Amino acid sequence: MFAISSCQSKKDNKKYPIETITLNLNKKIEFLFLDFIAIDTIIHLETKDSSLISAINKLYFTSNYIYIFDRNQKQILQFTLNGEYVKKIGVNGAGPTEYIKPLDFCVSEKFNKIAVLEDIKRITVYDLNGKFKEKIKFPYYFNKIEIASDKAFVFMAINSPKGHDNNNVYIGNSKGKILYSGLPIDDHLFGINLGLDNSITRFENNINIMRAFDDTIYVFENNHITPKYYLDFGKDKLSKNFVKDLVLKEGQNNLHKITSKLVGSKYVSWIPRFCETKKYLFLGFKQNNNFYSLYYSKKTSEIKLYNHNNLHDFFFFLSPLASFKDDTFINVVYPHNLYLETNKFRLDYLKRNNNELYEYVKDIKGKIKPEENPVIVLTKIKKSF
Repeated sequence: MFAISSCQSKKDNKKYPIETITLNLNKKIEFLFLDFIAIDTIIHLETKDSSLISAINKLYFTSNYIYIFDRNQKQILQFTLNGEYVKKIGVNGAGPTEYIKPLDFCVSEKFNKIAVLEDIKRITVYDLNGKFKEKIKFPYYFNKIEIASDKAFVFMAINSPKGHDNNNVYIGNSKGKILYSGLPIDDHLFGINLGLDNSITRFENNINIMRAFDDTIYVFENNHITPKYYLDFGKDKLSKNFVKDLVLKEGQNNLHKITSKLVGSKYVSWIPRFCETKKYLFLGFKQNNNFYSLYYSKKTSEIKLYNHNNLHDFFFFLSPLASFKDDTFINVVYPHNLYLETNKFRLDYLKRNNNELYEYVKDIKGKIKPEENPVIVLTKIKKSF
């Protein structure tokens, strides 16, 4: 039995607590990378003809493996925790055990499942070793997926499914039936598709849900979808009227211009990255054409802010894509970007501030070629705050 609470379902009036997180953004909370973040582990994903990766759109760590989703190449790859290539999970095609045009995927070690969401109103399911299990047809198109239980899935519809009830979040079972839906889309946002890297993320046994243009983070737990955190950006908050007026002015089909004006505004307009650990929340967002990484301490309510437009800091390209056990954050580095951005100015700055790390970076650059696979960098906060 599933229910959508907090005004999503008339049948369920149970109230759930929501924590307000006050995020007062100012220069005093900005930091340099090495003053706050420690590089814990670097994993070089093996580069072979059969394992070439163009982009990592999503990744999962299990006890033994790393699973990588590359949407551009329509592939899911399995690596060891040391980065050795193992194999591909399934293949893009029309065969009975294959998937077609994958949009997203998810992995559950608990339920021994890998679910691939396809752009044909279907998911294809494998076990963790890549053995085909089943295909499940659904009546609507979805954009994001997470495994809720052994027989249920949580879906996100960035644009409301045609002919359905104009909601963002859906719960479906292993027979392809929609059990519940909730979190309605505002009328003026139909067709406005700002991509979120992780709009549905798993934290421990729960699933966090985050939407574009919504200051609330929701959670799916105990068979309910309920508000969990309210993000209070104060004067930096993006008002619905600002978005509505912008959409009316530019037109819903002019997504490029709408996006450009949003990210260039003084408001926190777009939060494409979010993940949670036991001690911290991480938000990656854009404001005034700058990209920021924000770390929030659950214990002290303090925040730390990192500006990725810092011309001095060598590690500006590290921004968590996901989280791992023991308050570890997962970052991805692309070798070609490393070569493009590690100019003499940044390297000299690094040498003056951390000669040991400078020598290490020089060594890495000497070993990695620009065309090689991405590198996974695990980071931790040096000192709890």
